[in-house]
Amino acid sequence: MPGNMSFKNFLARREIKERVKVIEKNLSNLIPVSLKNPTGVKAKQAKFEDINNNNNSETYCVFRTRQTRLLKWVIASYLFYNDFLSAEWSKKDENKKICIELQGEGEKSTDIKYKLTIFLTTGTIQVQGNNITSFNDDFDNLKMCTDTINPSTDEESDDDTRLIDLDDNTVIDIEVEVEGEKIVVEAIKQADINIREINGVETVDMKDITPTETMDKNATKLKEVFDNENTPTKLKEVTAIQPQNTSNEKQSQNKSTKMMKLQNESLEEDNQVTREDISKLNNKLNKLETTICDLMDKIKENNNINTSGNENNLCENEVRKLRAEKKERIAFVLEQGNKIKTLQCEIEHQRTLLSSKNREIEELNETMSTKSNSILESEREIKSMKNKVKDQEMIEKKLTCKNEEIEALTEKLSEKTMLLLKKEDEIFDLTVQCKKLSDSDTAPFTQVKGKKQNTDSGNGETKPNEISIESRSSDTKGDRPKVKILGSSILAHVDPSRMYGFNTTMEQAYTIQQAKGKLENMKDKPDVIIYQVLSNDVKSESDDNIMESMEELVQLTETLKEDSKIILSLPPPRKDDAKWNVRQRALNARLEARYHDKSNVVCSSNENLGYNGHPNAKFYRDDVHINMQGTKILCANILNTLRNMFGLPHPRRNSNDRPNNWPNRYDQPRFNGRPTNYEQTRSRNNSFRSRKY
Repeated sequence: MPGNMSFKNFLARREIKERVKVIEKNLSNLIPVSLKNPTGVKAKQAKFEDINNNNNSETYCVFRTRQTRLLKWVIASYLFYNDFLSAEWSKKDENKKICIELQGEGEKSTDIKYKLTIFLTTGTIQVQGNNITSFNDDFDNLKMCTDTINPSTDEESDDDTRLIDLDDNTVIDIEVEVEGEKIVVEAIKQADINIREINGVETVDMKDITPTETMDKNATKLKEVFDNENTPTKLKEVTAIQPQNTSNEKQSQNKSTKMMKLQNESLEEDNQVTREDISKLNNKLNKLETTICDLMDKIKENNNINTSGNENNLCENEVRKLRAEKKERIAFVLEQGNKIKTLQCEIEHQRTLLSSKNREIEELNETMSTKSNSILESEREIKSMKNKVKDQEMIEKKLTCKNEEIEALTEKLSEKTMLLLKKEDEIFDLTVQCKKLSDSDTAPFTQVKGKKQNTDSGNGETKPNEISIESRSSDTKGDRPKVKILGSSILAHVDPSRMYGFNTTMEQAYTIQQAKGKLENMKDKPDVIIYQVLSNDVKSESDDNIMESMEELVQLTETLKEDSKIILSLPPPRKDDAKWNVRQRALNARLEARYHDKSNVVCSSNENLGYNGHPNAKFYRDDVHINMQGTKILCANILNTLRNMFGLPHPRRNSNDRPNNWPNRYDQPRFNGRPTNYEQTRSRNNSFRSRKY
């Protein structure tokens, strides 16, 4: 800083004009032809040559300028920081930005107050530092210097007009080509010298005075610039891309459009006021021109008639007043021109923001279109899935109908099979009886005739075909083996009369102790005694006590009924308690192992009433007791054990009668999940037989 000189007085020095030309020559090549849009959020929201922004803070501020004023800001920054304050000046990033660091004063001279960066590609000026409040005064000096600098790039093609300093004590001079106006110029100069000598003000060299035609021309140019350059009314032609779907985006867009309309209306009002002021100024300039012409005429008349000195003084005072008024009007015109330029820059900035918003809206529309396409694809997939579900329902209905038909056919087949089994049992009983009777005596046989329909070929009438079966007329029921069944409520559905081939009776014994009592009171001597107990004892007795009680029951039977054989019908699986079921299976295994080598004691397993040790629900009426279908399987197991014990043959089965849905040897369920009408029973030789009881 040269002494204590202010920056304003520094600019008033004569060598500054030459310095401006030198700086312009060296730095003009750094200014781009057009500016790019800034990328940062704060830079986008920066105001035009104004640091009063909401985004600015105590350590950061940013503002923007346009391309035509960027060189002025660079020159002003160079004059203020490099020449006036002797601060560091550097160009970085291949001349894309200019950085200036301002250091502190006194003891902390090494500390940096703030750092100013001019981005030449975007026209953004950024200030950062811990002492950024000191930049406020410096900003006013930079703005003042920028407004007064007129590089050669901004000069008009008309060389008749040149702007100099706008100090309070200076005037704008003009060149006058008209020979007759030189007298007025000399008179005005002389009057100005006299006035300044009287007031004690230093005189300023007056070179030229701009005529009124030139002022009208400048005002007309300013008006044309204001009307032809990008005015705010053109913003109405810029239509934002409307969003397609979401109401929130429409509301935000409507808000932004309303704000832009309000801004445009305010700018139009300001421009209208500016136009009115310019028109008033033109009228005043015309009046001033008329007044100057009248003064010239008066001066000529006064020169011709040799007016007195008092009139000359009045004329000089009048000229001084007119010159001061003209100076004020010219300053007002320049001020309005600067305002117009500022408004135009603000409009450009708002248009840039609007274009960025439009780009964001376009991106949102593209995103929405992709989302809508994905939604359409998902809807198509949902429709296809619904169609598949409908097809599946149709298939399930068809399968249900087929399953019902299969069930009906299966029921018919089961009825036929039951009838066949009964007939086979009858034949088997008759065969056994015939064999015994043929060995014992030679009693006469009776002939049993069965009717069979036969069609006579002659007359179409039917007559019976006699089938003879030789049988004894004597009663053979007393020759069947006698069987006594003692059991719990599991045998509730057992009909002893249907145990074909055996003379069977049954008594209820719910526990082992009750079975012992029934045995002690038994008067007849059966060939076989069957015990179906133990299932109720599991609830109250331990496993060892149960085994001991069963052994005592077997020993008591061997003592009281020496010639009777014993069958232990093991309890079937149960579902009421998992622990009881496990204990029951363990007891069954221990009993089978205990009496495996004993010929007069046989264990009859009922595991085929379940699957993998768990009860099959189709054979049970509750969690413990079996139903009619389960009773058939249990009786079939007992009959197989009896036939194996007495060496009797099992009923024959025709292989042609085997249905197609016969279960496999692993007792796996059918594909439709319904139970078969044929139950598997395991014989002593581990072969599987299908048996209907």
